[in-house]
Amino acid sequence: MPRVRGPQHFAKIGPRNAMVISVACCALVLDLDARRARCGLGSVAAVPLRPRAAEDFISGEIDWDGPRASPDAVRRFGELAAEATDPITDQRGTARYRRHSAGVLARRLLERSLRS
Repeated sequence: MPRVRGPQHFAKIGPRNAMVISVACCALVLDLDARRARCGLGSVAAVPLRPRAAEDFISGEIDWDGPRASPDAVRRFGELAAEATDPITDQRGTARYRRHSAGVLARRLLERSLRS
C-alpha cells in the first residue's frame, strides 16, 4: 500500500480497548497530496464499508491549505457517514445505536484530523 501523507486516526466503541468485537469502529485518513478524505467503518453493516458520499462531500469542503473545514461541514460529514450504514441489532447494541455511533466516530476523527 502506498504511504499517505496526512493525519490518520482509528477509534472504536466496545466493551474494552482490547481484541474484542466492536459495537462500531472507524478509520479516517486525510490524504494531503491527493486532497481526499478516506473513511472506513466497521461493525455497522454486513461487511466493512466506505461511506463514499461522506468522503466526496467533505473532500470538497476541506480547505486543504489548512487543512480545515467549517463546523457545519464536519457535522454533515458525520451525518452522511451514519446514513451509509446498515447495522443489525444484537447483544452488543441496537442498530440505532450503531448508526449513531458511526456518525459520532467519523465526526470526531475528522475533528481530530483537522487539528493534527
